[in-house]
Amino acid sequence: MREEREKAEAARKRAAAERADAKKRAVVISEKFDRKAAKYTAENVPHGFGSKEVYEASMRHPMGRDYNTDLSFRNLTRPAVLKNAGVLIDPIKYSKPVPGSD
Repeated sequence: MREEREKAEAARKRAAAERADAKKRAVVISEKFDRKAAKYTAENVPHGFGSKEVYEASMRHPMGRDYNTDLSFRNLTRPAVLKNAGVLIDPIKYSKPVPGSD
């Protein structure tokens, strides 16, 4: 009985040492799967990012006016295509690719 208790205690200590919050005092990190948060996670790295670390670093960077200079904020939030108000934008015309014209 004592052996079983010692084995259980050793297993409990090993499991506690492997947790993400093992070395953080007064912190408990839930390791359960969160379905509500899962819909906001990217399954693969979006186009334009070389790796997961680069993507996560860009997501951690704040974009608000409080954290950046005015010029930086405007450059970070500027749209890729600028059009004046009231200008008509022609729809994209689709043309079938010609075989062998690579």
